[in-house]
Amino acid sequence: MRILRWAERQKTGASSVGIFIALATNTGTISAEATGGEGSARGLYNASAFDAITVNEGSISAVADGTLAAYGQYEAVAFGAYNLAVYYDSIVDNSGFISASASATTDISGTYGFLVAKALGAVAVSMYGYGETAITNSNSITASAETSQGYAGSWGAVSLAGVYGSASIENEGLISTYSHTDIGSADTTGAYVKSIAGTSSLVNHGDISANARSERGIVNVTVNYADATGVQLLAPYGSGEATLANYGRIEAN
Repeated sequence: MRILRWAERQKTGASSVGIFIALATNTGTISAEATGGEGSARGLYNASAFDAITVNEGSISAVADGTLAAYGQYEAVAFGAYNLAVYYDSIVDNSGFISASASATTDISGTYGFLVAKALGAVAVSMYGYGETAITNSNSITASAETSQGYAGSWGAVSLAGVYGSASIENEGLISTYSHTDIGSADTTGAYVKSIAGTSSLVNHGDISANARSERGIVNVTVNYADATGVQLLAPYGSGEATLANYGRIEAN
């Protein structure tokens, strides 16, 4: 595994890229911290044309602290672990700790400016989805986003399959998200599973918690809107099927 260093405002803790298979195993500590106008942090990035597998038994964290970005750009984006397969299986197996935190809290009061902060804890993606896209968690996955004025969005565990594959999340630990804005909109989802025409499934034996809070809006500019979703499953096309089996706790506030 090699360390990948971007520009000062964009950081990746560790990166693994393969053709037939990319296997990233972490038993230690991986962290990435990014600051600047467009702070972008990825704790672990693992990608392959065919199969990509991430196994985490240690700690992976990403922190993005953004100030003011160029028009149309995001101030802060953080991915804890991002696992990408172009064609086949994309698997994340977490028995450790994965966290992502994004903040954009520059004081722009008195203006119509709009700051954006997005945080995603663990993400598994299969672009064309001929295989399995899965996240299993037996410990902790967390994501938090905060803005002073604008939009704060956070997602805990995200499993995205392509057209022909299946997507799943199995949780026996904790998946927790939190989004907060002083002025504007806050949106959060604990666990998100989507396939196109395949199967989307989630089995929960642990705790999934999503919390969102917006303090106030600005007249004629933005409402104070907060939306929290514990679990969302989608399989919208063809013979797609979505199934949820909950034996633990799922909550949204």
